[in-house]
Amino acid sequence: MISLIFYFKYEEWGFSFGRLLLAALCCRLLFLFSIPQMSDDYFRYFFDGHLISNGINPYFFTPNIAVEMLPIDREDLWGELFAGMNSKNYYTIYPPLHEGIFYLTTVGAKSVMDSVVRLRLTLMLFDLANILLLRRLLRNYGIGSRAVVLYAFSPMVILELVGNLHFEGIVLTCLLVNLISLQKMQIGRAAFSWACAIGLKLVPLILAPLWAFNLEKRKLIRFVALAILVLAVFFSPFLNLRVLDNFLESFRLFQQKFEFNASVYYLVREVAMWFVPYNPIKYVVPSLGMISLGLIILISTSGREKDPRHLPRKMVWIYIVYLIFQPVVHPWYIIPVFGLGIVAREWTPIIWSGLVIFSYSAYQTSPVQEQPAFLWLQYGPLFGYMAYRFLYRGRLL
Repeated sequence: MISLIFYFKYEEWGFSFGRLLLAALCCRLLFLFSIPQMSDDYFRYFFDGHLISNGINPYFFTPNIAVEMLPIDREDLWGELFAGMNSKNYYTIYPPLHEGIFYLTTVGAKSVMDSVVRLRLTLMLFDLANILLLRRLLRNYGIGSRAVVLYAFSPMVILELVGNLHFEGIVLTCLLVNLISLQKMQIGRAAFSWACAIGLKLVPLILAPLWAFNLEKRKLIRFVALAILVLAVFFSPFLNLRVLDNFLESFRLFQQKFEFNASVYYLVREVAMWFVPYNPIKYVVPSLGMISLGLIILISTSGREKDPRHLPRKMVWIYIVYLIFQPVVHPWYIIPVFGLGIVAREWTPIIWSGLVIFSYSAYQTSPVQEQPAFLWLQYGPLFGYMAYRFLYRGRLL
């Protein structure tokens, strides 16, 4: 509500951008010394970071084995982290750049709170950078910077990035730098920023078809070559077959076991269960993945528009297609497409960022239990708007 009030009254009240940035910073500082309440991912973050600090490769061992290898002089800290984790029997699924940040936030840390504050300050700096980058991009596209307010005061952004310590804000930073670099035809910088986004989360790989069909041949060759070089450095730990096997094992388990806040996947699963007496996630997820890939390629190959925002608009719809076919859609997954939506002036992800609040209802019980009514409250209006967007406001792209 606050973000909408600021959005509509921003110019009328004569708010300077400096005041907006200061207000956004104050909202984030409220969380500085708090422990995340709606996510326990940070236990794994810091456990992996301490493993690296002690010379133990987190890709080699599951936590229930690695905990016995840590020095005994800090058993209280290892015990606290280990007890809080929800994935003690899984190999880490975080890419190397992610693990590097875990390491930096735990070096010399004497408690969990030390690492929480360090990581929160890091994420906060990137979040403020996003506000600056969004303003710059909007100006580059000749759009008023008022829309930055939607990001600066978004409850989802503040809660999930600063409050719950998720890294999608840094992914968004990389994607915004990527867009600015492509505007200036700085191919090396664009390739490096995209590779950094992948080094944090593998999801930005879905943009590969977009580059393949929208960059000129010579620029594409340079872009791909530089991106592969950077990724080779980031993912050098995966040159070890044991590391690769462990990572892929956890990745497959994640895709075949976990479900949360899905849309199309839940509908397909329910229909499939009319014909089979078990949860068909093992077969449904790959099938939906192929459909998603086909739609992503279709979006990527659509004609180039004169509007310079055609690239961020395509990025938005590629992300949306990917997410609506996924079996797990945590609220923080929406943050990159939400930021890109502000640049492209696409309201679908902006509306989704408000509706996703209904997914928090699942956290009222332990273990987490979803209520179908809240799923309909979230996805009903969202798909309704998407239908309106497609049928009454012209083509998607």
